[in-house]
Amino acid sequence: MTPTQKTKRSLFWIGLSLPVLALVAMTWLVHQAGGQFNNSFNWVLQNYKVLDKFEQMEAHMVDAEANQRGFLLTGRKEYLEPYEAAMADVTNDIADLTRLTRGDPAQQANLAGIEQLVGADLVFDPATAFSSGGFQTNASVLTLTARGKQKIESLRRVLFRRAKNRNAP
Repeated sequence: MTPTQKTKRSLFWIGLSLPVLALVAMTWLVHQAGGQFNNSFNWVLQNYKVLDKFEQMEAHMVDAEANQRGFLLTGRKEYLEPYEAAMADVTNDIADLTRLTRGDPAQQANLAGIEQLVGADLVFDPATAFSSGGFQTNASVLTLTARGKQKIESLRRVLFRRAKNRNAP
C-alpha cells in the first residue's frame, strides 16, 4: 500500500510541527527557569546587602560606644567628634535597613528594637554627662566599662536575631 498524496502531506506537516512545538515548549521552560533563577539571585543579592549593612552598623555602634565611653571616662572633647560621626552613620544605617527590609514586618520589628537600644544606650548629652562636676571614680569606671560591654552584647543579640530571621523567597 503506497501512501496517497494527502497522507504524505499530512505526515509532512505533522513531522514539521512536532519539532516546532517541542522548540516552543523548550523556549517557554527556559524562560520560566530563567525567571526563577533571576528571582533567586535577586533575593540572595538583597540578603547580602542587608547583612553587609548590619555589619557596617555593628561597627559604627561599637565606634560610637567606645568614643562615648572614652568621653565619659576622661571628659576629653576629642572623643565627641568620632562619637557624633559614628552616631550619624548609625542613623544612616538604620534608614538604609528600613528601606532594604520594607515589606518584611518581622525584620521591621527587629529594626525597631535596635532603634530603641540605640536611643536608650548610645544617645547621650555631653553637656550634662558630668552634672556633678567631676570625672568618673575607679568604681564607676568599672561599672561604665561593664555597662558598655552589656550594651554592645545586647545590640549584637538583636542584630543576630535579625540576620537569623531572614526567610527564603
